[in-house]
Amino acid sequence: MLVVAERITGAPLAKPGQRSGTLLPLALIGGLSVAVGITAYSRLSNSEFGLPSTRRSPAPPAISPTINGQASVIDGDTIEIHRARIRLFGIDAPEGSQTCTIEGKAWACGRRAAFALSDKIGMQTVECRPKDRDRFGRTVAVCMVAGEDVNAWMVEQGWALAYRRYSLDYVNQERWAANAKRGMWQGEFEAPEEWRRNHSDRTRPRSVDSPGPPKPKFVTPP
Repeated sequence: MLVVAERITGAPLAKPGQRSGTLLPLALIGGLSVAVGITAYSRLSNSEFGLPSTRRSPAPPAISPTINGQASVIDGDTIEIHRARIRLFGIDAPEGSQTCTIEGKAWACGRRAAFALSDKIGMQTVECRPKDRDRFGRTVAVCMVAGEDVNAWMVEQGWALAYRRYSLDYVNQERWAANAKRGMWQGEFEAPEEWRRNHSDRTRPRSVDSPGPPKPKFVTPP
């Protein structure tokens, strides 16, 4: 039978117990090819179908609960630290161009309020504790200098009012300033919020025939 098979195939058959020298290398090459193909398919499938990666994304940076540094004064209730605008929480100071009156004579109470805040802060490190963000995207915070609440100090010195719409924290300081006739309480003044409402069109051109802003409503000491 072996002779017949050899004649039919034209090649000698391997005898029982005899191994072919080419079978083992072919098996190894085939196994490696299958492994490479499975790995490539797995990567392609993950990227193509958006499957989650096993790699961990880096954790987002922690947000500091306080903002510290030397401050620049923008106006009587706004400062800037590291290019971040910070609105002092719970108080409302006169605007930079706002004027008040003493015995009928106008004086620049808005600028005086800003100077008072600047003198109080000086070159000291200011620590601001954020509480919220306002509609302009500014951080609203209670700010401290050498452990003293600067917001409270501004109201106590009469350079800002307690901003009752948002907080009652500084009402007592406002009453004390009014009784002591400190800062703006030396004479008459328009509440900053009312002043802004009455002067909202100040930067817009107005024709000579258009009416001016409503008559100011002044605040006098109690």
